[in-house]
Amino acid sequence: MPSYLRISGTLVWMVFLMLPLQVPGQSQSALDNKYDIYRERFLREFIRIDWQGDGIGEYLEEDGHYEKAGYSLPASYYFKLNKARNFWEFDASNCKNNNEVTTDPDVKKWADGTLHLGFYWTLLATEYAWYDQNGDSIKAMRTAHELYLALQAYRRLDMMGQRIAVMWNEKNAPECEYSPLYTGYSGFFVRDDVPRDFTEHWGIGGVISSLACRETPIKFFEEEGARNVVSHDQIAWLLVGLSSIKRAFPDEKILINDQPINLQAEARKIAYRMVKYVHQKPLRSIRFPECRKKKVQTGGDSFVYAFAMRRALDYIAPGHDIKSSLLDLISWEIIAEDLGVIVARWLGLAKNDNIAMYLSYCASGDMESFKGVYRMSMKVSQKEIFPMLKLWLHGYETDRLPEDYWKHIRGLLTAAPEKGTGLDVVSKDSEWRFDNRWRAHEGLKGKNGYGNGMDFMVAYNLFRLIGGE
Repeated sequence: MPSYLRISGTLVWMVFLMLPLQVPGQSQSALDNKYDIYRERFLREFIRIDWQGDGIGEYLEEDGHYEKAGYSLPASYYFKLNKARNFWEFDASNCKNNNEVTTDPDVKKWADGTLHLGFYWTLLATEYAWYDQNGDSIKAMRTAHELYLALQAYRRLDMMGQRIAVMWNEKNAPECEYSPLYTGYSGFFVRDDVPRDFTEHWGIGGVISSLACRETPIKFFEEEGARNVVSHDQIAWLLVGLSSIKRAFPDEKILINDQPINLQAEARKIAYRMVKYVHQKPLRSIRFPECRKKKVQTGGDSFVYAFAMRRALDYIAPGHDIKSSLLDLISWEIIAEDLGVIVARWLGLAKNDNIAMYLSYCASGDMESFKGVYRMSMKVSQKEIFPMLKLWLHGYETDRLPEDYWKHIRGLLTAAPEKGTGLDVVSKDSEWRFDNRWRAHEGLKGKNGYGNGMDFMVAYNLFRLIGGE
């Protein structure tokens, strides 16, 4: 692959749309067709992309967010309310205190926005790897462009965190001397910035997001909003995505909209600053920027995962200067590995999201033995993707996984319905009733809806990349 690949957003996107779903004269499996259907639906229903811009835009003081707020952040799912009513009274949202009324029952939700962003990075990295492996340069270039804008979405959320820090200080600590870092690489981020006017883009009745459900962005830093910022579960999946970028892309520049961009270098900068932010405190607690020094409300005690974060950084950005302490190592070895295995295998708590987070760190940081990850993944329901992920990221031989495993994965992929995942398209007992099968366990919390399908797409990309096909 040449050092510079020319990626013109308009031309590539037009050419991509003109490509037939199935190339005449070439065979394409049913799973390939299903992937294309999922991908097209994802682009149409779950994400908004700034193909002609930088995915950030100017900061709009009056609106309290960036011009391209919400762009390149995938919605986790969408659904219909049982009947048209006051959307903001919907019991699963944080929007109860608003009085906005809708007669349209269609709702899209952004929950754990940066967690889904990390999974989106993994989707794009594995898709690029597949197209590149098969010499499909047009689709590979378009996917690289899409990934660049998805990385820009993270930078925008990071910069938004700095903006809110300044707002909070001006209101609550005007004497505080704080120098915000508007580079997009501070390491402190908010989980989403999807504005209410996204309802107009899709013609829907409501948006559930951290930003849309708050009267002012300052609420991110106050008690009821403190859970919507950086946390170790968000970092876990972001590191999986950044590790996937490291695995898929060359460490060189490519031209995206006539600008030379090194996507692997971008991944290194984001990962380094994120992990460094966690490692600022001896006990690895995640705290707000100066001058609000309080620990974040959810996922702020990161001492258990700090060692694994650093190990993932070793893979993404070798030669960095972040060191682990003895406490980091002991916390991981005793609490995460030993107790994690006990919980997963013997106490029956297989529906705990912490197990998925633990396995994600095992994949990105190449933690625990391959056999150990395989055994736990197969023991705990809805976790079968992690052996494939660990194998692909770190170059293990495919014969590490038995033939029965590949048959099981193929069966899961075959069972995923073409019309999508979630309770509106499958039964309550289906393997694909979740908004994201690989981390969620309760389905869509009992609500009817459609998942974004990234769980199927990432699994299929890994399946065909490493010899399952």
